[in-house]
This record gives sequence, structure tokens and C-alpha cells, in this order.
Amino acid sequence: MTSDRQPRLTPNAIQTLRRRYLRRDESGSVVETPEQLFARVARCVAAAEKSFGASDDEVRAVERRFHKAMTGTEFLPNSPTLMNAGRSSGMLSACFVLPVADSIVGIFDSVKHAAMIQKAGGGTGFSFDHLRPTGDYIASSGGTTSGLISFWRVFSEATHAIQQGATRRGANMGMLSVWHPDILKFITAKAQPGAFENFNISVKVADEFMAGLAERPDEPHVVRNPRTGRRHWLPRALNIAGYMLADLPPADADRPPAAPVYSRRDVWDLIVQQAWSTEIGRAHV
Repeated sequence: MTSDRQPRLTPNAIQTLRRRYLRRDESGSVVETPEQLFARVARCVAAAEKSFGASDDEVRAVERRFHKAMTGTEFLPNSPTLMNAGRSSGMLSACFVLPVADSIVGIFDSVKHAAMIQKAGGGTGFSFDHLRPTGDYIASSGGTTSGLISFWRVFSEATHAIQQGATRRGANMGMLSVWHPDILKFITAKAQPGAFENFNISVKVADEFMAGLAERPDEPHVVRNPRTGRRHWLPRALNIAGYMLADLPPADADRPPAAPVYSRRDVWDLIVQQAWSTEIGRAHV
């Protein structure tokens, strides 16, 4: 032990440690006490001081201070540190944002990297901005893409399959620009019970959109194809779950849309309504 001081833990805290953080053997039995966990973490974290020129005595002093802060519940590190410090994984970071490139190779590289991060106890975030919209052209095959929602499901299912530490599953954040043509699909993706339960979702809203919302809320919202840069309107008559790029008329600045379209206010109201109606859905501005 780093110190003779015993952790000040409630029965509920001890049960949480046993369920999620204490080391287990091959049979799944807990083989570590809370006191040993804190000693393991303090020793590992303090050892980093050697890389910055600390002496052995200084390292031990940091270890004692860190151990005291944890056992007194004045400070506790994140879950990956409690799980992995002093163990073979060694990963102490909690949050990772991974790029998702607009290609099969890029998408599944990100799935692989997310699986490895989640296995070690980290959480992952993804921006889907670069993925072309549903029904867009694929030059290599001559076909069209099934869209970011279908690939997003791959990330979600991979998370279901990965177990972190002893018992818990991974968690993710999905992000999409308010300008993306599939934005209505994204905003409403969690409306169906059970969909994307391991994801918080965030709509990326730029200052340009917010200024337009404040000054001209009822003007049409214009989306942009990330592959071509072409601009489109979002007709009010869209089947949100099933619309394709071909269903979106080009946004011509010289002519108003021929049929009612989503305004900035409409898109904002949809974000707010979905954030409120889903238990863990959120729209971050």
C-alpha cells in the first residue's frame, strides 16, 4: 500500500468498484481490493514524473499525495484510469474523436479503431460531415450510397459487441453539420425506441446558421452536398426516414422553391423537440 489511510467509500461505491473497476481473473472473480486499486493507480500516475526529471523520492511523494486525494474522495480520475493504470492496456484517456472518411476503407478503419479504444475503456466521437448524402453517386461502382445512417448503424452495432473492462459497454457521440443534406434523418434517428442507444447525438450548428435564425428565421434552410458543394432545399413533404438526394430540389438563389420547404426555424424546432423527447439525445450548439 502507498498509505495506511483506508478509502472513505460508501457501500454503493464499493459495489460500483466491484462491478466495473477491480481486477478480475480468468474466471471473472474479483482479485483486487479497493485499497489495492487506489495504490495501483497512484503508483502508475506518479511514475510519469520520472519522464520530467523527478527523483525517486519526489515520485514517491507524488504517489502519496495522489493516493491521499483518492482515498479521501477529494479527487477521482476517470474510468479508463481506474480500469487501466498499472495494467497491460495502459490507456488512461477517456475521450477520442475519430475521423470518418468518405470511403469504405476509411469508414471501417474508424470502426476498427473505435473498437480498440472502447475495448480499453475509452469513449469515442465521430463527425459524419464528410460522408456523402443518401442516394449520392459512387464513381467506383456506378451506384449510389446507402447514406450515413446505414454506416452509423455499423458503429453502433460494433459498440454493442465490445465489452469494456469487466462489465460495461462503450459509449459514443455522433456529430453532423446542420448543412448536411441528411440532417433531418440524423436529428430524428433516435425517435424510434432502441435506436442508437449507445450514442449521444450532436448537431453542429455554426454562427452563420444562428445569425440567420435570429434575423430571418423563416427563410428556407439550405443544405450542401459535401462531395460536390451543390446546394439544396428540404421540401416539407419529405419522408424523413426514406428521402434521397434526388428528392431535394437545387437551391436557386434567383427563384423561390416551388413547394413549401424547411425553414431555419423548422430545423431548429426539430432539433429542440428531438432533444427533449429522447432521454439521452442532445443537440449541442
